[in-house]
Amino acid sequence: MLAATHRGHSEVVSLLIQSRADVNLRQVDNESPLYVACQIGHFKIAQALVDAKAELNVQQREGATPLFIAAQQGHLKVVNLLIREGAHVDTQTASGATPLFIACANGHDRVADSLIKAQADIDTMSNDGESPLFIASHQGHTKAVDLLIKAPADVDLIGGNWMSALHATAQVNELRVTKQLIRAQANVDIKSADGLTPLHLASYQGSAEVVTELIDAQADVDVTQANGITPLVFAAVQGHERVVKSLMEAGAESSLQQGQEVLLSVRLVEDKQSGQEAANSGAVAVAQQNNLPDEKWMPDSPTSQPQVDSNDLTSDEKAVLQKENELSVLLHRRLSQSGFTESRAKAQAAVADVLQDILRRRLRDNEVFVVGSYSESWGNNLSALDGTTDIESDIDVMRLISGRDYHIRGVCRCDLVEDEQVEYTNGHIFCPGFASNPAEPLLGSVLKPAVDLVDARRVCCYPPIAPLLPDRVVDSEIPESLLLSLEQALASTHCHVVHAAPQNQAGRQLRVSTTFLEKLLLRSLNTVQGQLFIILKYLVKKVISSKDSYNTRIQGLKAYHVKTTTFRMLETTPRERWRPENLISLTKKSLKILRDSVEKNAGHNNGEGKILDHFFLCDTALYLKGVEPKAAEEMKAFLETIARALTHLTENFDELVIQFMSTLRSINDGDMFYFHPFVVLPYMHAQNPSPKSNKIEYHEIYDVVREALMFLSDYDCSSKSHLGLLDLIGKLPDCARTARESLRVLACLKFGLQDAAADILIGCRLHKVRRGFSWPTEKPVSSSATELVWQHLCNSDSAWKFCFTLHQRPTYSFISRRMSECVIFQLENYYTNFSVNFDALLQCLRIELKVGIEEAHGWIRDVAVRADADAQELVTAALYCHDVELKRRLKERIQKVIDRTAVLRGWLLDAVRDWYGRPCSIDSIAAGSPSSEKETGSSNTS
Repeated sequence: MLAATHRGHSEVVSLLIQSRADVNLRQVDNESPLYVACQIGHFKIAQALVDAKAELNVQQREGATPLFIAAQQGHLKVVNLLIREGAHVDTQTASGATPLFIACANGHDRVADSLIKAQADIDTMSNDGESPLFIASHQGHTKAVDLLIKAPADVDLIGGNWMSALHATAQVNELRVTKQLIRAQANVDIKSADGLTPLHLASYQGSAEVVTELIDAQADVDVTQANGITPLVFAAVQGHERVVKSLMEAGAESSLQQGQEVLLSVRLVEDKQSGQEAANSGAVAVAQQNNLPDEKWMPDSPTSQPQVDSNDLTSDEKAVLQKENELSVLLHRRLSQSGFTESRAKAQAAVADVLQDILRRRLRDNEVFVVGSYSESWGNNLSALDGTTDIESDIDVMRLISGRDYHIRGVCRCDLVEDEQVEYTNGHIFCPGFASNPAEPLLGSVLKPAVDLVDARRVCCYPPIAPLLPDRVVDSEIPESLLLSLEQALASTHCHVVHAAPQNQAGRQLRVSTTFLEKLLLRSLNTVQGQLFIILKYLVKKVISSKDSYNTRIQGLKAYHVKTTTFRMLETTPRERWRPENLISLTKKSLKILRDSVEKNAGHNNGEGKILDHFFLCDTALYLKGVEPKAAEEMKAFLETIARALTHLTENFDELVIQFMSTLRSINDGDMFYFHPFVVLPYMHAQNPSPKSNKIEYHEIYDVVREALMFLSDYDCSSKSHLGLLDLIGKLPDCARTARESLRVLACLKFGLQDAAADILIGCRLHKVRRGFSWPTEKPVSSSATELVWQHLCNSDSAWKFCFTLHQRPTYSFISRRMSECVIFQLENYYTNFSVNFDALLQCLRIELKVGIEEAHGWIRDVAVRADADAQELVTAALYCHDVELKRRLKERIQKVIDRTAVLRGWLLDAVRDWYGRPCSIDSIAAGSPSSEKETGSSNTS
């Protein structure tokens, strides 16, 4: 029965029903024949099964009913059949989604209309606190939103995600739905739990049109969130000039002097070095050139010389070439000293693979992938390659959604009827009804990187891959072994589509992604090739997208264009050219490739902003990102401006190289590579029950620690509660020793066992956490990189930094408030995100219990001078510091952190005000003044 249903053989199904076959027979995942028929959309089979009294409301493993899966796939006739036969319209899946929710999420407005008419609950929320109106608004499905508003849904409903539908549209720059909600009288000043209004979010994201719409609807431009931050400050920090202008024209210029202060700091950061600074930097560069090391240190120096015949050059040309070669070697050396080498790129790939493994184990889902620059080895941080993520970068996580594969007509070789295949053109398949936003962004902070969550759907096979076509392979400079790996990847990786579409095609097409092929190619880069990619990304992201020579911000060029240009260089550049002394000439050649392509497309009737051909997909264009279609002549002028900006880069390259080198952060050979998986961990909401076994796996540490922290805040002080807490904490292995011992001390304090708490602290006086693992800068290690990362995690005290999503801050009446606020640190991006640093907690406990005070003061001294100390450690050290000079150092370090992200200023001062019980300044943080009130428990604070 199941096999016949899967294949759509309605006559066979009818014969089996007549033979009294079991119509409710289930698969391993509890999917019935009716569920399968509804999933695929076989109306005739579904009708036959319903007539044969198949169970309508049976739920498969994840809680989906036949009606749910039919609604998800948009099969209207099947949905109407099930509704007529009495299927339950409000049954929720394990994630809390209803049929109406999933229909709205996927833009199936006719299905949503049928469900609404069948009296489906229009305001039921998913486990993440999202209502049908919220998800439809977030995904930009205007027809579904209109249906829900007329139903009428509550337009101001605040869910478990603490945001309304208008918050959602502001966050993703969805102008059309914003207008719909405003017309429906949505509250434009509605606040989330941490005081964010839709105007705050739109200003932060740079959604100029949405900001204008909210202002026109009389949104309060001077509104402050919980930490005193206005929309103007958010816009200024992110450098969104149009938004800043709109807000100030609407009267926001007097909202906060802080906004002007932030604007000034942003402009200072973006301005180029003054002539004197450039001259000084140049003098330093020349001095270093005079002491260039022997070529033996170069990791990528083959024996052949650059292919330039000096006899063909004039004396002036020889001098220019010599200068360029010397500057190239210097640039290569500085990049290598900052960790941008093939060896450390392998370490970055390894930590990404281990993070992916931990994610899969926690979620019990092998279809989760860590992708993007964090996984591709190069470009997640432009100042050093040491495992840390730039505050302007993020970590991309893709999840392959279960369901049927898409089959591309003319490419698919599956045994299917033609009606089940989809059309494919320009890198997209035609599949109406899906959202056009490829990612769900989760904002980052100074302690936790931003994350983009991407949902994808499988395609049965890849379309033709351009660099593997015979005419391209013949002339390709890509090594044969790498081309073979790409060929093998076509079979070993999932081709998939993501929710993105060309301009004016939103909701009608899905984009084919080649992310796995891109990762393979980027991970293959040697040192010089990887450094080329880093330089290009810096020039596009930090220079050309900032301001060109005409003081105009250039929009549209993004990291993906850099990636594509790098791939072109790999394919066309002879291998002997990839030498350190050629780094600048190779970069200029790359800029020329990009500029020539922009100029070529500027000459065509090109209103959509095409600038490059896709490297992997045949006959597929790459467009400017975030630039609306224009009239052909207007777009031509815009592209010509970009071409001039690229020319300007080449003409001023020496100055830009010196500027770039000043941003690099040097590391020593074998210096630390940082990896704290429970800090960067996405999907913090996914909590698993505490494991029953006393021996837990590494990925289970996260949930045990979280449960212990919540357990400690429970008011139950019975002996049974004490034993249960100790049993839970005792499950933590030695690789979480500092976390385990700190939690044990807190447990003793909760139950009044001060002496026992002191004994635990005495027992770990000489113990230190492992901040990272050593990794050579130049020579690759012999063992498996992934194996070495796992060895670091499991064989040292590596699990001591965590970030959690908690509905509210845990309260601990048995310790001072200052300690509690320091070690359970509320992040500035979300009201419910908290950082926990058990190393800092251990030092606070030592000081307040007067056990190991000298070790704690040694930790404070270390934090004051250590380059990798984070904001939480700096503030904690400052609040417990006695030494005047150390206080001054800590104050300077804290100020630098604030300068990196001015949003932190109001949040930090607000936090310190809570600790002290009165208003404070930045100076107060470093002064370490004791609170006049609200201190409980042990109070021996400085």
